[in-house]
Amino acid sequence: MRPIYLIVNGLLIFLGYLAFIFTDFDSPDPFYSAVLPLVDMVYCIYLLLLMFVEIYNRTWR
Repeated sequence: MRPIYLIVNGLLIFLGYLAFIFTDFDSPDPFYSAVLPLVDMVYCIYLLLLMFVEIYNRTWR
C-alpha cells in the first residue's frame, strides 16, 4: 500500500507543479487563464490536506 501511495502522491504533486508553471493570467486561451488557476487552488488544498494527514499519522500512530 505504501509504494502505491507514494507513487500516486508523487504524480499528483508533479502535475500540480506543472499547472503552476503553465498558469498565465494574461493568456487569451481560457484554459491557461481560467482553468489552471482553479487547478492551482485545488492543488494547494490537496497539499494542505496531505500535510495534515501525514502529521496526524506520525503523531497519533
